[in-house]
Amino acid sequence: MAQHGLMNKLNIIKAINIKKGYAALLLAFFLLSYILPLGARDLVVPDETRYAEIPREMIAGGDWVVPNLNGLRYFEKPALGYWVHAGSLLLFGENNFAVRLPSALAVGLSALLIAVPGAVIAIHSFGDFLGWHPHLHVLCTDGCFYGNGMFRVAPLFELKHLEAIFRHKVFKMLISKGKITKDLVDMLMKWRHSGFNVFCGSRIQPGDEKAMENLARYIIRASFSQERMTYIAEESKVIYRSKDGKEERVFDALEWLAAMCSHVPNKGEQMVRYYAYYSNVSRGKRKREDQGDRIPSILEPDRANTGKTGPD
Repeated sequence: MAQHGLMNKLNIIKAINIKKGYAALLLAFFLLSYILPLGARDLVVPDETRYAEIPREMIAGGDWVVPNLNGLRYFEKPALGYWVHAGSLLLFGENNFAVRLPSALAVGLSALLIAVPGAVIAIHSFGDFLGWHPHLHVLCTDGCFYGNGMFRVAPLFELKHLEAIFRHKVFKMLISKGKITKDLVDMLMKWRHSGFNVFCGSRIQPGDEKAMENLARYIIRASFSQERMTYIAEESKVIYRSKDGKEERVFDALEWLAAMCSHVPNKGEQMVRYYAYYSNVSRGKRKREDQGDRIPSILEPDRANTGKTGPD
């Protein structure tokens, strides 16, 4: 009984740590997508300039009760919103970033309440010739799902920034578990090629079954391909070709079996993990509500958030 209770506590701690990691990634995604680009473009006329000028006049005139626009009283919106924007201007100065920050934070707070991203992570332990090469294939949404059957696409962000955060989180986790040292991390950070990569390919639409099949075969695949394997029974040899067909390697039959078996998961080990919108809990809930196969409506990011001024 005592051991069972200890295991329950360890599972709870593990679940909490996973949620913390998920929250950290979501926060990083929000900072990259919404916060960092805020000052990169000019204010949109007339809306953004109007709601930048009113709090500026509040600060300049010292009248925090009656909103004014170019010296005229302006009561279209409650004063609270202007106070928040004025506070941002006082903290960060009169610039585009300070004007947009309150609205972006409001979006983030709303997202915490109703928006959910999704991710599928496949654990692989093998390389091209079945050597030991542990790595992850991570498939994540480029936006968030909403409870009303909508999916909002996130604005474009710099993949280099996301790659840097990904690398930082992995190193931090490995250091906390005692797997590597800070000296080793310092050395790895000096490498010309980081060894980490974040790829954002073309969007796959819900009805594109061929593209979804190809992606699934890449994310979740066997440790070897029978099409690239030739068995010579007379010599008890296996010839295995590389993906590009430029290289071959000859295995003894027993050596080949040992290489394959070394990548068989342990009993009960889950090699594919589903998170957030794709988690078993979320999928079960949608199934009970008869929404399991429902395709959400896709909302593109606002043109004002992407910085685009012309046609796509």
